[in-house]
Amino acid sequence: MSEKKGIGCVMYAVFSIAMASLVIILFVFCVTERAWVYLIAVPIIIWTIISAIISKKQRANLPIIHSKADVCEKTQDNTRSGSLYFLTFVLEDGSKKTFKVELNTYAQILINEKGLLKYKQLDKKREHWLSYVFIGFDKE
Repeated sequence: MSEKKGIGCVMYAVFSIAMASLVIILFVFCVTERAWVYLIAVPIIIWTIISAIISKKQRANLPIIHSKADVCEKTQDNTRSGSLYFLTFVLEDGSKKTFKVELNTYAQILINEKGLLKYKQLDKKREHWLSYVFIGFDKE
């Protein structure tokens, strides 16, 4: 796993150097009034696309964790842009994990249901719902 993280870090470093080089090249060769568009927008767009691709590949390579769990809480946060749905599970070891889920998943799973929870852990350093990706819940 550390080898895969190392490759991702190297890719980010190489890409950062390439973006800096692109900015320098564009600065040298684009001396027109609209050069700032190329100097700022193009590298940002390219950086966003490449970062998303790298993140998606890294997330796909993470192992799926299976654990017996009980649903202990359902939460809905309403915002101006829509609603967010969360399920909190108590795992076998007694720890609680909260996952952001889609509406159909939220509606199908009830409090106190038991089953097999499947998820991926993105960041082991922090305990936050953004650190986990909900894969599924198979009821007993």
